[in-house]
Amino acid sequence: MVKLIKAGFHKDRTILAVFLIIIVISSFILHSGIFASMYPGLYDEYADEYGLADGFVYADADRETLESILAGNEDIESYIIQDMIELNNIKYTTSQNSTEKTASWNVQRYGDNVGCNETRFEKLDNGTDGRRIYICTYDAAVHDWDIGDKIYIETVLGKQEYTVSGIYQDLFNIASYMIDDVSFTELAQAAEQAGSSAMQIAYYHIKSGTEIDDTIKYINDMIR
Repeated sequence: MVKLIKAGFHKDRTILAVFLIIIVISSFILHSGIFASMYPGLYDEYADEYGLADGFVYADADRETLESILAGNEDIESYIIQDMIELNNIKYTTSQNSTEKTASWNVQRYGDNVGCNETRFEKLDNGTDGRRIYICTYDAAVHDWDIGDKIYIETVLGKQEYTVSGIYQDLFNIASYMIDDVSFTELAQAAEQAGSSAMQIAYYHIKSGTEIDDTIKYINDMIR
């Protein structure tokens, strides 16, 4: 009897394996669907807790021009304008990878508003000497960067070394970075010498009951 049971199980192993695969795939689809249905609610909770802006816009317009556009729109509840450096086609390497890569980054000062009234850091270490750079969770995951890693950026003033000192949530910008105040001033001068214009980025909140998409389109059209 024992031999027959074992023989029968062996014969049906392929069928059982397929059955188990179906169960695994079904469970994955079920849990993925549940998570997807929860995402809008989680996003709203995050937006409320950290004061996530409804929209943002950046341009080489001066601060006064942006101020007049945003202040003159009755659908805008509040806004904040920050300095920004736009780095196009910069070349960089890292302590993890010596292969030179090219990218375009938006850089703000550490401590400035990056779309939330409160920036949520997953990791933070401000005890680093020298230039400090803070990266968003997306870039940390994509590039496998972590606290203490070095990033070397080529500028007209020579190669600049930055230490990853923080990883933060940013639901607006991919390739968005912050650097310490002294380094920001230095990098802004290098960018200007390379021919880049001074940039401003504005984050704004739209009044409740207002059509958000229409307001965002209007602001973007005005900037252009």
